[in-house]
Amino acid sequence: MRTRSLLPLYALVVLPFFLNDVGFILAKTAPQWLAADYGSKLAALALVLAIPALRRLARDWGDTGTPLWLLALAAVASAGLIVAEFRGFEDRLNALWPDSILYRFPRIESDGLRIFDLTAGLALTAVVEELVFRRLFADILEPHFRSEWAMVAASAVLFGAIHWSAGIGSVICAVLAGVVLMVLMRRSGSLWPPVVAHYLTNLILFT
Repeated sequence: MRTRSLLPLYALVVLPFFLNDVGFILAKTAPQWLAADYGSKLAALALVLAIPALRRLARDWGDTGTPLWLLALAAVASAGLIVAEFRGFEDRLNALWPDSILYRFPRIESDGLRIFDLTAGLALTAVVEELVFRRLFADILEPHFRSEWAMVAASAVLFGAIHWSAGIGSVICAVLAGVVLMVLMRRSGSLWPPVVAHYLTNLILFT
């Protein structure tokens, strides 16, 4: 199937990520917020698995001869870079546009729920977002760009846009993170390093 015919299907998969933040805004409690968060990721994953052409693309996580220790080092270094970027710029950027912040993450009071979120929840987020915004984006949309860097930039902007309710500063930081994660996937030849980097980044930022 030609990549052009996959564009509407890809747009359908991306839609739950934008609706996710609507759920955040409407949520009154931490469990409601988590339900919206998990629900959007599971909906996107279900769509990928239900559409044969996307399911075939999703199976390819890359096969590289690079030593595992080097992939792990690249993932950890990338996570450190993204965490430093968020902690260095996000609050200062959001302070410039406070009205753009439509939602703030609630505190999870339940220890069990918090542990689940920091393990299975963050793992789900890392796997699904990397699959959709790195692997599928590159496979489907790269032929429509004149250069690899244009594709990297476009994927990062789309990734940043799904964080729209968290404020302009968060969106900008997510765009920069998207660049790092896409470059990591392209240079490593595998989806595993950005998945690990994404998980580590969220784990550090949410703890």
